[in-house]
Amino acid sequence: MLELGPSGSVRGTEVELARASAAAPGASEQAPNQIMELALASSGDHLGVAWSVVTNGVYRTEAAYAATAPAFAPPIDLGEMELGVSGRGNIVVAPLAGGALYVAHRITRGPCHDTSSGAAECTRFARTRLPEADGVRSDGASEIAAPCAPLLPGAITSAGSTPPWFYGVCHEDEGPTTTVFVIQPDPASQYAAAAEVLAGCTPVALARAESGVVLRARCGDDEALARIDAMGHVTHTMRHAVLSTRCEAGRPVLEANDGSVVLTRRLMESESRLEAWLPGTVAPDGSRAAWTGEALLVAAPIGSEGSREVRLRRYECSGVALLRTDMAF
Repeated sequence: MLELGPSGSVRGTEVELARASAAAPGASEQAPNQIMELALASSGDHLGVAWSVVTNGVYRTEAAYAATAPAFAPPIDLGEMELGVSGRGNIVVAPLAGGALYVAHRITRGPCHDTSSGAAECTRFARTRLPEADGVRSDGASEIAAPCAPLLPGAITSAGSTPPWFYGVCHEDEGPTTTVFVIQPDPASQYAAAAEVLAGCTPVALARAESGVVLRARCGDDEALARIDAMGHVTHTMRHAVLSTRCEAGRPVLEANDGSVVLTRRLMESESRLEAWLPGTVAPDGSRAAWTGEALLVAAPIGSEGSREVRLRRYECSGVALLRTDMAF
């Protein structure tokens, strides 16, 4: 792992998270080409990283936690995951208040406890909280009889002093449909809610909104967005959204417009998971984007589909325009 400065330059030295047998005794060396997916999130100075790895034909999920990055504790084995899955959307990480983080991760298939679907076996995922005194605390498994890809399109914590956290799950219901779950873990106001959004559309990403979150999805050739508030209510749905960027007072303004409604996201403090708001010219499919307070950094895939290589793009405000500044055109 490499730490980057606000402008995208490398800061410090490479940090090694896992080596042979670090998380699973007897496992072979973990080389980059064995890693299938990686997700991370921060909560203040706390950082959590989770990844899926295949070793000797076995798919597993592992995680590492740093109370003060980049000083990571030894990796934790979160168990086996379903065989044969690939691509993104099988692991997501979200911060919680107080420095803890939740990892939602695909696990092995198992018998369906809900028999109403008629399916014998279900895809399952677990939610694991980091850190705990014994290293791991799981909230048990959830099951999906008819999953679609990506299974877990995102997880995010909204703004506020005791913010709820949101995560999406994709399932088939005469086409892909995403259920966005809202969890308020604070004991003083604990609640849970769920909202089904954008039926028939394939989910792309989940991001913060000015209030709550937005889920971005693709409906054929069209971009779609749904905004869900902190109580799990769907406040806006766009089936034909046009995404754009501009700048005000030296900071990016991200917008989604369907001709009748405009959703706006003004970036102030540093923030990640912004790719849901960005047009493909800024963040191509598969990108990850973060605002550092100085620049918008986008890790964009290069090469053919499924390539593991990325190029770091940098965008900065110049007047009212958000311009790419990492290379000369």
